[in-house]
Amino acid sequence: MKEERRRFWDRFADIVVDDLASEDRPEYRARRRKMLDDLLDRRLRGNSILEVGCGPGGNLAAIEAFDPKVIAGCDCSREMLARATNRTHAKLVQSEETALPFPDRRFDLVFT
Repeated sequence: MKEERRRFWDRFADIVVDDLASEDRPEYRARRRKMLDDLLDRRLRGNSILEVGCGPGGNLAAIEAFDPKVIAGCDCSREMLARATNRTHAKLVQSEETALPFPDRRFDLVFT
């Protein structure tokens, strides 16, 4: 089942992610910026952040502007992580959401 999920998300990345999550779409960038400004600003600065299911890394790239202490992302898809490496300097790890390769209490904020 896990390999089947990985293949699905790899294929999803190849087919539609670049269109759906395009950073070139102003309305998408504006929605992301509003979410981060409204919900996360105070929680991000100087903290350790993990995004589970980081996909192509758009959120991680935006979060970097808030100067977190540590920023990491994980995804089950190699293709998603390959795209994320082009967008962010976050530590990226391939893993399932049920088996995160980090010690307990490693991050101040975890989101998906």
